[in-house]
Amino acid sequence: PPPLRRRLGRYDLIFLDPPYERGEVARALHWIEDEELCAPGGWVVVERSAKEDIPSDLTKLVLLSERAYGGTVISFLEAVRPTDATRDRGGG
Repeated sequence: PPPLRRRLGRYDLIFLDPPYERGEVARALHWIEDEELCAPGGWVVVERSAKEDIPSDLTKLVLLSERAYGGTVISFLEAVRPTDATRDRGGG
């Protein structure tokens, strides 16, 4: 079958609220990157447990900010435009 992006398109805003502390945050964010579901410049908003981190090995999503509310954290990530990827990562 064709990649999911070709079937569904890209999104400017994606909300994630996966089950807490089951490793789903990392899995979902990597899946969004792999399928290129977030349009360049688009945002991913993740509600997660404070015990579960945003993966540090993301290459197409950049963590912009986070807000903590007790044991819950809201993380805001932006999909990097191809021309911004090296600059944002210190490469140019």
